Amino acid sequence: MRGNVFHAAWGRNFEHFGTQETLFEHNIITHAFNSGRSGSANVKFATTRGIFRFNRVFRNPHGAIHLYPSTNMELDTMRLYNNVFDDNGHYGIAVSPTADQTRDVVFANNIFSRNDPHGTHRQIRMGGGTAELVRLMNNVLTATTPGLPIVYDHSGSHTVADVQAEAFLAAHGPRYVGNADVDPGYTNPTIYDHSLRADSPLRDAGMFLTRTVGAGQGTLLAVEDAAPFYDGYGIQGERGDGIAVGTAERRARVVKVDHEANTLLLDRELSWQAGDAVSLPWAGEAPDIGVYEHGTAGRTAVQVVVEPFEVRPGEEVTLRAVVHGDAQPQEVRWWLGDGNVAAGDRITHRYAEPYDYAIRVLVIDAEDQAHRAAGYVWVAEPVDRSKPLVHSTWNADDEDAWWLWKSYRPMPATFRDIVDSETGRGYRHVVAAEDHVHLPAQIHPVGWDIDVYPRVFIRYRVSPGTPIVLLLRTFSEKRAVVAASATAEVEEGRRIADFVLHDDGQWQELEFDARMIRKIEPGLQVLEGLHIIDWPQSAVKQDHFFDLDEVIIGPQR
Repeated sequence: MRGNVFHAAWGRNFEHFGTQETLFEHNIITHAFNSGRSGSANVKFATTRGIFRFNRVFRNPHGAIHLYPSTNMELDTMRLYNNVFDDNGHYGIAVSPTADQTRDVVFANNIFSRNDPHGTHRQIRMGGGTAELVRLMNNVLTATTPGLPIVYDHSGSHTVADVQAEAFLAAHGPRYVGNADVDPGYTNPTIYDHSLRADSPLRDAGMFLTRTVGAGQGTLLAVEDAAPFYDGYGIQGERGDGIAVGTAERRARVVKVDHEANTLLLDRELSWQAGDAVSLPWAGEAPDIGVYEHGTAGRTAVQVVVEPFEVRPGEEVTLRAVVHGDAQPQEVRWWLGDGNVAAGDRITHRYAEPYDYAIRVLVIDAEDQAHRAAGYVWVAEPVDRSKPLVHSTWNADDEDAWWLWKSYRPMPATFRDIVDSETGRGYRHVVAAEDHVHLPAQIHPVGWDIDVYPRVFIRYRVSPGTPIVLLLRTFSEKRAVVAASATAEVEEGRRIADFVLHDDGQWQELEFDARMIRKIEPGLQVLEGLHIIDWPQSAVKQDHFFDLDEVIIGPQR
């Protein structure tokens, strides 16, 4: 999978489960949404002998990627290197390893930056396990301020220095080695230009992908780790990786990777010394950290620069194809996402309609080799902050409620949207099909700034005895109860207000100011979501239900 833009908008971007020998490179993952028809916003990625490299994962309003094994789906011999995870609503990536289904997952030379801005600035979320399961080596993890506890491990939140200190190593092994909390020095982070400035500390700061085992000569190269390298997987027209051995100038191409023997079969004879560096071609003293290798001698990568990143319909945007590395471009072709095509390394374009457009570019070099890349531009009208952020009615003309509101999770749960065929009036009906099931309705609006949209109005109906609460959820994963029915069992300290959800089977109305969440998070600006849920599940009886007729999240009246 190469040169794609994944931008689902109304759900998670994709799930990739259970395959072997997967190469995922030069892609963009963005604009995923924790929607009513998606379990979460996270991409799911599980593979055996998988390579995830040169990808940009940015501007996802919620979580971006979650690696976890499941039935017949393992995380095995995965290499995730030279990617950027930037400005996502939650962590850049989460990993949930299990001892029996996770082996040898390595993160190297990646950048995690500006993630979880409305929460606790977590850059990664890591489950339990040892260094044999998952290792993070030579990555940059940084938030807006150095020294924050941005690594969320199974043992709590830690600074980068903490997880590499002797005490942590003694308790958990060398799970984190050589990582740094520094400003990456992006060329222009405001437009998501993730190339590195000339003075960036990440240039020449990367680790080599592996090293040779013993001195030798020939076409069969023994290495410490063959997993980072691609040999084409036997696909017609694909070429294996170009690599450098010992020095940046001593090069060959990988013909075959033997994962069991940790050897690389090369297309030409080379000689090498024990412990020589083996990596994709680099420029300078060592590889760069991040997506691009800067300098004319390094590996080839095409970068799409979009400026400005956000425009209104009809405004001009400039697109540039920047070729990093030693390729000599002869032809540049563009697919602009709106049906238009173009040519040239620098073009301008005007998009007529609001949308988030996926841009693809193909560069043909002097050796007739193709290099693919992706770009992304946001075209939108200015937001009218006098209008509600959310106005759900479930009426026949409400086109959004079905994908905004989630009522099938947590499971088991049953719901349906009921619309009167004559009047067009509708509502969401959440009902217990049996005892001890869940009664959920969740929404996670993008951009819920509580100073702009403080007002919450709900018209609801609850059957007698139904134990439910209405709560607000923050990006730091706190859940605060605003209102509860009479039979709900709310723990002491969980409430921030004493509103009642009347369980008399009649339509009722509730209105409150979401800024009350600052009772538990004084500096909070952006909320993650609003949840209505059974509390507790054990008190739910068959035929308990609640209905939602209208919900407004909007400006103060």
